[in-house]
Amino acid sequence: MFIKKLQGHSGCEVLLMRTDHNLIVRKISPSREYNARINKQRIKQENFSSCLFKTPKVYKNGEINKRKYFDMQFINGQTYNSFIEHSDQKSVIEAYKKIFDFVCKNNYIGESIETEVLSKIERMSIDKSYDLYKDYCLDFNWSKINKSYCHGDLTFENIIVSNSEIYLIDFLDSFVDSKIIDYSKMMQDIILGWSWREKKSKPYIRLICMYEHMSNNMKNNEFEASKRMLVLNMLRVLPYSANNKKTIEIVNQNLQFLKREFIDE
Repeated sequence: MFIKKLQGHSGCEVLLMRTDHNLIVRKISPSREYNARINKQRIKQENFSSCLFKTPKVYKNGEINKRKYFDMQFINGQTYNSFIEHSDQKSVIEAYKKIFDFVCKNNYIGESIETEVLSKIERMSIDKSYDLYKDYCLDFNWSKINKSYCHGDLTFENIIVSNSEIYLIDFLDSFVDSKIIDYSKMMQDIILGWSWREKKSKPYIRLICMYEHMSNNMKNNEFEASKRMLVLNMLRVLPYSANNKKTIEIVNQNLQFLKREFIDE
């Protein structure tokens, strides 16, 4: 039985439903063309294993009107961005360090991400006015960064805190798998406050503490790669937001900020 729509961040339709007296979440592909991607996301979630974090159990998968879907456990908790606002400093930072350590300990494999990153940048269909940002992304030796496991969309909206347990949700099939993707998504919140983009204020002091920890505990080449990946993240939002003036405005403001902080430094 359908209850309500939930907010999703991958373009998929996300529904809260009740079945056999249990609440479940159904994630539905937005189109037939997306079906292969949602299958990859389901498999990534099913195969996830960690001693630090949990993920909602996947119950079943199927197809509705030629669109793939899968059902998963509903986790009653608060997103990590909400947890940051409403919990004490010690609890917030302890949870953050667990998330950071999880990303940090994902081991690299012996294959660089250079081909995938350069191809992604070159194939982007965006206005020439953004060439400065594309050049910044290209101005890095990506051959020094290798592939590794990654969640794919590790923003604070995709982390749920429930009864002192931390759950990762909304795994994404990235154009390339590397911990740099996850670092950049964390930066997206820590530097840009992305999960607070619809709010009037951000918890600046706590985000500054996280940024200092991140900058002090990452290798220099990883930190520089993550900064460029963050800029690339913003550029990648543009084609999907052509009809959303508010999102375009937010992205442009973020890019201008990153220009001042990263490119003009």
